[in-house]
Amino acid sequence: MARHLRLEYPGAVYHVTARGNDRGAIFHTAEDRTHLLELLCAMMERHEVMLHAYVLMDNHFHLVVRTPQGNLSRFMHDVNTGFSVWTNKRNRRTGHVFEGRFKAIVMEEAGYLRSVSAYVHLNPVRVKGWKDRPVAERLERIAQYPWSSYRDYTRRNAAARNPMVTCGQVWGDLGARTERDGRRLYRAYVRGWLQEESDSPLADVQRGCYLGGDEFADRMERLLVGDKAISDQIVAYKEWRRSVPTTELIARIVELWGLAPAVVQSRRRPNEGRDLVIYLCREAGGKALREIGQVLGIKGAAVSLAAKRVRERMAANPRLRKRLETVKFELIKLLKT
Repeated sequence: MARHLRLEYPGAVYHVTARGNDRGAIFHTAEDRTHLLELLCAMMERHEVMLHAYVLMDNHFHLVVRTPQGNLSRFMHDVNTGFSVWTNKRNRRTGHVFEGRFKAIVMEEAGYLRSVSAYVHLNPVRVKGWKDRPVAERLERIAQYPWSSYRDYTRRNAAARNPMVTCGQVWGDLGARTERDGRRLYRAYVRGWLQEESDSPLADVQRGCYLGGDEFADRMERLLVGDKAISDQIVAYKEWRRSVPTTELIARIVELWGLAPAVVQSRRRPNEGRDLVIYLCREAGGKALREIGQVLGIKGAAVSLAAKRVRERMAANPRLRKRLETVKFELIKLLKT
């Protein structure tokens, strides 16, 4: 399975989700939820992360966070690992608690922070049995739901609010000059979402990892192109690939490596040049074994063995590994949309 792309930089704002393994429950008791909130608070202090919104459901949770240090992965690793160890020990179980890695979408703050926070707080009424109820009932459900930050945005008593939730940016984005204005405007904003049945802001996510206007999108594209570690992952995502025929891809590999075209079709053994072409078709182009084999006139099993031989050579030859990485990166730039 392709890994979610990670865009990390100082000051980034994210919508983060983590789900239970096999969609199973993460939280079974109030103590479970309380412990996760305590972990969040501790890890926020350790990693200097700010929390703008959260909601804890039975089998998943949502966070809206800001990372002044550009360290989202370290922060979430410590949160999820800490909770997994605790709940496994408490429930005398083993195995994964969460379903793979967390998912994070980096967003432009202006215009999106407030809409994504509302989307997060609406989760308790986006479940079966609540979606079609009257607006007043759903508003009451959101206001009374104890495991979200909505009440921190709307409570009159400042002392009762959770100090780890930062509300000021969203209130200010709504035009509030005081906390009282912020509470009133946020309640009205969420009510408007329910009345208008607004679409999810996440429907506008691009490349599966960022959300924002044109200038923000251009900035994210530059980050993706400039970060080789991220670029290496991009070809695992269909939406990032042009549909390049295998023959065209092979021709480009032959050109970049400086091979004679006849080498690729040669049946002599060993054929190190053809092995390299096969490896790059797989690693950079994501081509199927059968597809490569059909073009080269060999069986899928032979294609798999060829790629394996190259990996073994790379392990013993750092110079070869470095050159393959360079050519792979050039191919990725060709394949990216």
